[in-house]
Amino acid sequence: MMRGGKEPPSFDSLDSDKSGGISLDEFKTAGPGGGKDAKANAMAEKMFAAMDTDSDGSVSEDEKSTFDSKMQDRMQSLQIMAQIAGQGGPEAFADAVVSSADTDGDGAMSADEFSAAAQSSGIESASGDLVAKLFEAMDADGSGSVDTGEAESFVKDLASQGPGGAGGPPPGPPPGPPPGGMADGSGSDSDSSSSQSDAIARLFEIASAAYASTASNSANSTASSLLSSLAA
Repeated sequence: MMRGGKEPPSFDSLDSDKSGGISLDEFKTAGPGGGKDAKANAMAEKMFAAMDTDSDGSVSEDEKSTFDSKMQDRMQSLQIMAQIAGQGGPEAFADAVVSSADTDGDGAMSADEFSAAAQSSGIESASGDLVAKLFEAMDADGSGSVDTGEAESFVKDLASQGPGGAGGPPPGPPPGPPPGGMADGSGSDSDSSSSQSDAIARLFEIASAAYASTASNSANSTASSLLSSLAA
C-alpha cells in the first residue's frame, strides 16, 4: 500500500496464488499486520472495494494500475497545494506575483511587465512562448492585464489541477522579506527585489511541476493552455 511516497506493491507480489487476480484475503495479508490487525483489515477492505471497480471480488492488473495512478495523482495534487501553501497561500502568493511585475503601480500586470519580470528573475525555461502562454492562462477575461484576483484564481487552479511531478520543487518560504529581513518594509531594496523575483520564479516552478503529467486532468481547466509547453 502506498505510504510516504514509496512505490505501491506490484501486482505480482499481491497475487500470491498467481491466479491473475488479487483476492481480498491476499490484499489483507500483504498489508500491515499480515491480515491479523482489525484496523488494518478495515482499511484494506475499503481500498479493495475502491480498486474492484466491477465488484467481482477480484482485482485485475488493470484495476490495480488505475487505482495506483489515481492515488499517485492525489498525492501529487497535495504536493502542489503544499508548495502553494509554502508561499503564504493562494491570495498572498498571487499578490506577490502581481506586485513583482506591476512596475507602473496600476494594480495589475501587463503581458510586457510579466515578460520583463520573468526574464529578470533568471528563469532559464522562461522562453517568450512559454511566458506568453502562462500569461494567457492567467488572463481569464482576455483584457491584456492580470490583476490579483485573476492570478489567485490561476494559482487555485494549479492546486486543483495537480498532479505535480513526484520530483517537483519543494515548498519555499512565503513571499516577503527573507529570514532576518524587516516585515514592516524597512528592509533593503535588494531584499525586496530578490523577494519579488522569487515570486515569479516560484510561479514557473510550481506551474511546471503541476503540469508535469496532467494529460488526463487538463480538460476544461483555466490553465490547460499550458499543458503542451510545460509538460514537454
